[in-house]
Amino acid sequence: MRNKFIEVLVEEAKKNDKIVLIIGDLGYNVVEPFQEEFPDRFFNAGVAEQNMTGIAAGLGMDGKIVFTYSIGNFNTLRCLEQIRNDACYHDANVNI
Repeated sequence: MRNKFIEVLVEEAKKNDKIVLIIGDLGYNVVEPFQEEFPDRFFNAGVAEQNMTGIAAGLGMDGKIVFTYSIGNFNTLRCLEQIRNDACYHDANVNI
């Protein structure tokens, strides 16, 4: 499923230069196709999913279509306040 996600994301990013991917320092051996194809639209936020969500919200409010990628509980439960306060309240285009 992870490989298919990146495969589809790469294809969509070829059609839309607003698509951005931010990872939480994992996903290697999966995310490289996106990173290699779009190095200026790929960011590794490190082991800092709360910060990753804040960055994603800022980019989303700036017109980007942002996808965050991490282990499910880290990019959802670990940063629930950032999802609510930064992304949702501001209607930022962030996809987790």
